Amino acid sequence: MVATGPAAAKHPGALPAGNGSAQVPLAPVEEPLVLIAEDDPHIRMTIELVLEGEGFRTLLAVDGEQALQLASTELPDMILMDQSMPKIGGKQVLASLRQREQTRHIPVLILSGRSWGSPEEWPGAQFLGKPFNSDELLALIRQALEPIA
Repeated sequence: MVATGPAAAKHPGALPAGNGSAQVPLAPVEEPLVLIAEDDPHIRMTIELVLEGEGFRTLLAVDGEQALQLASTELPDMILMDQSMPKIGGKQVLASLRQREQTRHIPVLILSGRSWGSPEEWPGAQFLGKPFNSDELLALIRQALEPIA
């Protein structure tokens, strides 16, 4: 039920509180924020365009160091990360993310054109081999974000 009347004009989308006499503004629903950590500018831009075209908000990192910094300060809903990046590799970034209380819960999708190693080396991460298509990528992202999306 959407509120109507003079108060609704002040708070579009507000719902009546309890007895309907006061208006309670609804918090805007934000789309999930995805950190894209990829050193290849063409792949990074392609992923950004695909995700933004589907309504996701994006953050971009060009190396592992920047990925760690953005993950810690922006707390994205999900991280897409190249396995092999400059400065700090994907495995080390993932280990640091899992050690930090504020980032250990963030789903991580590793993008890789190489062998991945054992699951113990990549705790809690999913993998998507390169090259990949946008449907595969979006399906894995939506699956990982299902509880919040």
